[in-house]
Amino acid sequence: METNPFYTTSVIPAPFFCDREQETESIIRILTNGNNLVLKGPRRLGKSGLIHHIFEDKRICDHYNTFYFDIYATSTLEEFTLLLGRAVYASLASRKKKAADAFLSLLRSLSLKVGMDPVSGALMPGLGFGDVKGNELTLNEIFDFLEKSDTPNIVAIDEFQQIQHYSQENMAALLRTRIQKMNNTKFIFSGSERHMLDIMFASQDNPFFKSARNVDIAPIPEDVYCDFARRLFLQYGKQADEDAVLYVYHLFDGVTYYMQETMNEAFSLLREGDTLTRGVAESIVDRLVESNTSRCLDILDDLTLIQRRALGAIAKEWRVADLTSSAFISKYRLSSASSVQSATRALIKKKLVVRERSTYFLQDKYLALWLKANY
Repeated sequence: METNPFYTTSVIPAPFFCDREQETESIIRILTNGNNLVLKGPRRLGKSGLIHHIFEDKRICDHYNTFYFDIYATSTLEEFTLLLGRAVYASLASRKKKAADAFLSLLRSLSLKVGMDPVSGALMPGLGFGDVKGNELTLNEIFDFLEKSDTPNIVAIDEFQQIQHYSQENMAALLRTRIQKMNNTKFIFSGSERHMLDIMFASQDNPFFKSARNVDIAPIPEDVYCDFARRLFLQYGKQADEDAVLYVYHLFDGVTYYMQETMNEAFSLLREGDTLTRGVAESIVDRLVESNTSRCLDILDDLTLIQRRALGAIAKEWRVADLTSSAFISKYRLSSASSVQSATRALIKKKLVVRERSTYFLQDKYLALWLKANY
């Protein structure tokens, strides 16, 4: 079968990874000079892909153990600790059996379960909620294991701002106290809520104040992505009009995931010698958006009437600078400025709306386009 060169996963082979050369060099330089870093950028822009790309760079993979885990769906220290334990074991098991066995011994000493993967037959830590006997003790034991490793480590924690929502009020202080004592392990704190990360790492009142170097990622420049996409089509005997690629780029504000998914779908539909035109790109986007209908309806079902109306209004405008202006409220027949503010706070809490530099927008581009078409 023909390989589709437009990857939509976070692990992308180097030949099919687009740009990020400057960010790659900056991050590797920061890490190899003994610093932690905070990596900021909107969701779906390719932060996790960039982290995995860096982990595959020989300057990193030849000299460091690397661990990645995403805490977006976590809400407690226990869940954080379990995901960290799984990430450490999974990475070590794939490369260093002796180190993985040593880590398994640590897990056994902490009364955690070890089971067998039913598919591969490999031993895997069956870490279930409620297995950990002492959360802080377990976390310290894992960190101690990393510190005693013969090889230095890099731990990437994705959606790091989530710890601000944990039931433990002192989570940031607990982590900072432990991390600042670690010399053999460096951290990448990655996240999509820029405003919250700025508070965490730039506010003097926060435990992580000035504890990491800062790297922001923005959309890949349109000319770079356009050349990348057209080159890949040409490499497989297909064509892509510049106008078609730029249409997709601007429609999705340069957010990598949505562009890649559209190009992935286009590549799968075109035969050798075919051309991706603007019209074909538009029809592909329409189908992708329509395929999200049931999910979009489920999202709306979970909202109050005013929240639905506020969400639809923001989607229609695409980006809104002043939610409480009389013009905005009148245009979409919203009841009052206070009700819009209250609804928007709820939408932000539900992670449906993002506030960035005093501008509000939907981070889910498919939902935004579906609402523009149907609301």
